[in-house]
Amino acid sequence: MNIMVADDDTLIVDLLTDYLESAGHKVVHAYNSKDIEEKAASQRPDLVFLDLHMPGIKEAFENTVKIPDAIKNAPIVLVTGTSDQKLAELGLAKDFAVLKKPIEFEKLDAILQKLQK
Repeated sequence: MNIMVADDDTLIVDLLTDYLESAGHKVVHAYNSKDIEEKAASQRPDLVFLDLHMPGIKEAFENTVKIPDAIKNAPIVLVTGTSDQKLAELGLAKDFAVLKKPIEFEKLDAILQKLQK
């Protein structure tokens, strides 16, 4: 599977990349919303792990989340430390798979298995 890991935290990117590549996936990184647009246009990811609080994604003052157009057609897994209550308030809990920080690999595996069916 061709997977994009979009997070401004290089430790999270490295952690997810190592794990996903060891499972046989091809991984491309994006560190901001501009990276997402540029890399998704050429790479066409099958799945995106997206940091909810990455610059250009979370618009705190508007209390909304902007999903870049380039990845709107790929399944998106939100990677976040945001509380379940806040995710529900934003309307995200029902629309996206969520992987909480700190990352639990059993949950990551469950998400991958579900999306690969």
